[in-house]
Amino acid sequence: MRSRCRLFYLFVVSVAVVLLGPAPQAAEAQNAAAAAAAAEKEILLEFKGNVTSDPGGRLASWVAGGDPCRDFVGVFCNDAGAVVKILVHGADLLGTLPPPSPASDPPDNFSLRQRLLRRGPAGTLHKLNVSRNLLSGEVPGFLGGLPGLRLLDLSYNHFSGEIPAVLFSSCVRTRFVSLSHNALSGPIPADIANCSRLVGIDLSSNNLTGELIPQICQPPEINYISVRGNSLSGTVTDKISMCQSLELFDLGAILSPEREKLGFFDVSSNELSGGIPPSIANCRGLRFLDLRFNNLSGSIPPEIGSLKSLSILRLGNNAGIRGSIPAQLDGIELLQILEVQDLQLSGEIPITLSNCRFLLELDASGNDLTGVIPDTLYNMTYLKHLNLHQNQLNGSILNLGPALKS
Repeated sequence: MRSRCRLFYLFVVSVAVVLLGPAPQAAEAQNAAAAAAAAEKEILLEFKGNVTSDPGGRLASWVAGGDPCRDFVGVFCNDAGAVVKILVHGADLLGTLPPPSPASDPPDNFSLRQRLLRRGPAGTLHKLNVSRNLLSGEVPGFLGGLPGLRLLDLSYNHFSGEIPAVLFSSCVRTRFVSLSHNALSGPIPADIANCSRLVGIDLSSNNLTGELIPQICQPPEINYISVRGNSLSGTVTDKISMCQSLELFDLGAILSPEREKLGFFDVSSNELSGGIPPSIANCRGLRFLDLRFNNLSGSIPPEIGSLKSLSILRLGNNAGIRGSIPAQLDGIELLQILEVQDLQLSGEIPITLSNCRFLLELDASGNDLTGVIPDTLYNMTYLKHLNLHQNQLNGSILNLGPALKS
């Protein structure tokens, strides 16, 4: 009898669950998930609405009656149905990203972006790539409120204005940011220091001005920095001392003591000043060093000759660099390209330079070099390009290497 009563009780409870529906907490969670999915869909459709030209029809599947997770090309979701990736790069899309709503908007008129951030699904979006399109306007600051974002790539577009500081307000999970090849201006925001897990940042080929900030190296894991092709200024001997893991430095500063991992260092085409520090010799793994087209001064440190792995050395077009070509450069046995043109170098071409027998290109034009062209340069049997014009040199190059004569 007791067992029958127990079975009847379980049956009644089961029927009650079916009739009354899930527990309030479960229902609330379902409603929140549905609201989040609706907000995400609105965001995506609003983005499409700001696109004025889609020549390849990349966003054709983004329609009101579709399911973003199932139907929207370039949109990827997790198992819970939340958007985690938006990849619409290389589509030649013309338009803008949705602008931030006016600060005067009343609380009951939040923009879609504010609703997205408030409801929580923004925590799932970890990759946003709209690179290689024709998007313009300002970089929306609301992107900085996406706490789960790990990759942000807006490169190769036509974005303008300053980089909003709020872009780096909640970037504790961000690993890589690329805003390169746009028309951005103004300084690099110091708030980049908030991105404690940042590995790489590319701000190259913009119109950025101001000094190179030390905060750019504050993220302890950062190993890729590029800001070449801007108009950055300031000294180069007291920056970047915090970088612990740099492997590629395509930027506008030089100091990097005891950085054995650093192999590529391009600082060209900025407005950097100061001298080349002898501590550059501590970058023992350096293979590529380009300091051209800056306002560097002082002399070429002979310590560069200890960089045994260096194959390309470009120091040209720095009118403040004086002194002579260091004889110690002969220590770079694997050197293939040496450019010291349009400096204010004087003295003779060191005979020891012929020890760089793998040299392919030597450009020392536009200086005040004197003396006789060393005939020992014939040791450079691989030399294909030699430019010594606009100096005060004597002698002939007719007896130089067979590759050069041909």
